[in-house]
Amino acid sequence: MTALIVISAAVALLALILSVPIKLSVMYTDSVSVFAGIGLFSFRIYPPKKKKIKLRDFSAENYRKLMSELDGAEKEEKKPKKAETAENKSAEAENNESIIKVLYGMRHTVTRIVGEFARHIRTDTVYIKADISSDDAAKCALLYGAVSQFASYILEFLREFTKLREKKVTVDINADFSSSETAADIKFVLCVRAVFLLCAAVKLIFAYFGFAEARDAQKALRADSIKAAEGKRSISKNQKYKNISKERSGTQNESERKLC
Repeated sequence: MTALIVISAAVALLALILSVPIKLSVMYTDSVSVFAGIGLFSFRIYPPKKKKIKLRDFSAENYRKLMSELDGAEKEEKKPKKAETAENKSAEAENNESIIKVLYGMRHTVTRIVGEFARHIRTDTVYIKADISSDDAAKCALLYGAVSQFASYILEFLREFTKLREKKVTVDINADFSSSETAADIKFVLCVRAVFLLCAAVKLIFAYFGFAEARDAQKALRADSIKAAEGKRSISKNQKYKNISKERSGTQNESERKLC
């Protein structure tokens, strides 16, 4: 009975963790800000937080540590760097090239997995408010048309590939001919369950390793076929040389008989 309770509690906890919503908020007023949230917790991704200056950092001990770290960094810079051998460079280049080829080969699989994952993304908030301005009225009108068209493209993309909450969509774009500075306030909030993100990651990992194994098998088969072809060529060359030597020995014997 106790084991059943523990297993049930573990399954319930796992289900609760996988059902937690993960949110991504992208905002722009004067600069771009990106926040990520998991459940009730949120943290800033961009721009990174500035390190706070604390009074306890200004001590003799911390100053000695800082100076020792700087001295160590200077010594590391002064040390002559070991020149990379041609073999290491070629091996690294081959490794990078193989990874790129694998990723390029599995592009259709990645597109399918990303498309399946995008269906589970919910767009909670779309807020676009912009006052387009410019010194030139014609330029202002052109910018207003371009921004309005771009906003419609974004909304159409979100409707097509995500679950867009139409009630949370606000688009207000105006042309302000009396000002010279453009002002914008933009906010996007995307949400997805952790279970769908985990499934997409697992699918991508299996697809990558499966495609890599298939590609390695194809390489091995190709190498075996090349070796077999080279072996046949060497055998034919040896046979040809034997025939030539036999012909030469036959002609020599005939010439010796004639002389006799």
